[in-house]
Amino acid sequence: EVASVCVSKTSMLCFSIGQPLSLLVAFGYWLLIWPDVQSGKETVDWLSVYNHGGTTVLLIISFFISRMPYNCSCGGWVVTYGALYLAWTYIHFLLPLGMHDDCEDHEDPNDCPIYDQFDWHNSRTPLMALLAVVLLPVAVLLYSGLRRLRDCCTENVEHAELLGDNMINMEHVENGENGNTELKTSTNTFQSKKGEVSQWPLQVPRDV
Repeated sequence: EVASVCVSKTSMLCFSIGQPLSLLVAFGYWLLIWPDVQSGKETVDWLSVYNHGGTTVLLIISFFISRMPYNCSCGGWVVTYGALYLAWTYIHFLLPLGMHDDCEDHEDPNDCPIYDQFDWHNSRTPLMALLAVVLLPVAVLLYSGLRRLRDCCTENVEHAELLGDNMINMEHVENGENGNTELKTSTNTFQSKKGEVSQWPLQVPRDV
């Protein structure tokens, strides 16, 4: 049971961080590379399209078909991860640590950045870092709104299906002299006294 809880929390953590970051990374990649693509300096292959677009679409689809919760409190993990990543790329640039393999833009491997499109040697990188800091909370708010939309749509469908099953399976069992009426269904038991109005329990819990 302890292992199951740890796995659930780890999955939730990865889900909370990966969803908005995948969207921001895809947006930032195309924003950075588009001028070079238009000038012919850079070419885009299908692998780049998949890594910076296809995976984002798949994650969004998984978000809408899953029951994973998402709210503004998840934004703390996203902001923390983003800040740590930006800080590490800058430390990597200052030391410099470089990469094991050579890169196209630098002759010295020690000057190679972690991510070619996010190189602190370029003057546009600090601006992109500032833009990322601003857009991270916006992405969290966006996904919180999408979660509300998803839950609203799925709950309406679930309530309609539950009500339909109750109406079909409802069975009149007994109507006594005291005016009490007991109704039984395959999933619920509903009992009301004469003159009282009761609500059928239609709320479906959305526990993970």
